[in-house]
Amino acid sequence: PVTMYYADGSLMYTKESANSHQLVTWDQIPQVMKNAQMAAEDATFMTNSGFDVTAIVRTMWNRLTGGTGGGSTIGQEYVKKATGNDESTLSRKFIEMVTSYKMTETYAKEQILTAYLNTVYYGRGAYGIKAAAQAFYGEDVGQLTTEQAALLAGMVQLPGQAGDPTYQHQRYSYVMGQLLANHWITKAEYDSAQFPVPIATAD
Repeated sequence: PVTMYYADGSLMYTKESANSHQLVTWDQIPQVMKNAQMAAEDATFMTNSGFDVTAIVRTMWNRLTGGTGGGSTIGQEYVKKATGNDESTLSRKFIEMVTSYKMTETYAKEQILTAYLNTVYYGRGAYGIKAAAQAFYGEDVGQLTTEQAALLAGMVQLPGQAGDPTYQHQRYSYVMGQLLANHWITKAEYDSAQFPVPIATAD
């Protein structure tokens, strides 16, 4: 949102759009969204030390053998987003790991996940989960369903493909599977879930 004030502090002008970057608090984010983001990127987020040694070793091996792979925790991803450093190097991954560890030692997990959900890009011009809920579903973040949360969480990996229905279905299915695997939804909820088709874009 853009807001301008006079020198005396009174309001001069304000403008918001559906995709304005607006922050939300931990309590304003539904648990289904928190679970979905962890399911999509870092299922052990609430208990790990800011990094996953097994995933890092796997990533290093993949890089050394010419393969690809992530291995980043939500803390590491937040460091990458916050610093803007996305170089594909092992040194960058090491710095992210150390910084993420320090951040985990300093801040509560709730604070880190809230900051991440307020910062990450979901596609459709939406930065932060509040803007994403509006951009994809025309909903307030507090009204998101489990299915909608699963699709949004999945978009973070490659937000540039957020408009591709094939990609939407692929990532939605993955996150729903992870929610089930981590016991954040029941088998009955998984079986009855319907793909949450995003609203049409203006263009």
